[in-house]
Amino acid sequence: DLAAKGRGGPSALRGVSRLVITGNAGTGGLSVALLLHELLRAYGKLGPILVERSALSLLGDSSSSMCAKLQDICDSALGGMLILHEASALAADVTAARVLSVALKALPSNTGVVLLGQHLETASLLRLCPALVSSVPSSIHLPNLTASQLAHHVAATAPQCTGAPLGPGVLNELAEHIERHLSPQLDEQNLLLAEVLLQRACGRYAMRSIPQDDAAGPPADEAHRSVLLLADFQE
Repeated sequence: DLAAKGRGGPSALRGVSRLVITGNAGTGGLSVALLLHELLRAYGKLGPILVERSALSLLGDSSSSMCAKLQDICDSALGGMLILHEASALAADVTAARVLSVALKALPSNTGVVLLGQHLETASLLRLCPALVSSVPSSIHLPNLTASQLAHHVAATAPQCTGAPLGPGVLNELAEHIERHLSPQLDEQNLLLAEVLLQRACGRYAMRSIPQDDAAGPPADEAHRSVLLLADFQE
């Protein structure tokens, strides 16, 4: 959607410089925030400054200490974009949420803000501190990946990581394997699970690619040496 907005020009990007992005780990929230910054920068809406901070650093401090921290953070992001990770954690601290709201409201319009957090916790945060909605009015939710989506991502990335594509039929086999055996990990990790699978396949493929002499056993099928197999991704 952001790419489509970017193709639509500056007017299509109006209102997205202040954005709440929710989703579980690995759904790509940071990637979306970075893309948004690049698009807004390309159209001259924001400068090159990009500041990333964690909202966890605000928890447990006094109001004065939080105000000082946030002032420093906001000052460092002026004219660019501030990305605040783990913003949903502020749902546990109403004081921190209100201090954040005041700090963001004071930022000039040429400074972008993205709050990243878990979906339900972030919804609780916005109910707890409605003033945040006026400071960061737009929001998007990134759903968990499906087994098929993850398998397609692995298939697209595998040649770059391992130097080999998936073998015939392996894409569907991998999607079925993820659905049957890795659903809990997929819900928790999303794209991070793809990294685990690719690292495993890379090691297995490297071992299979090493020429073996007769003493080490029968030679590997030459056709299989040039592609990734389902077994390369399995534990």
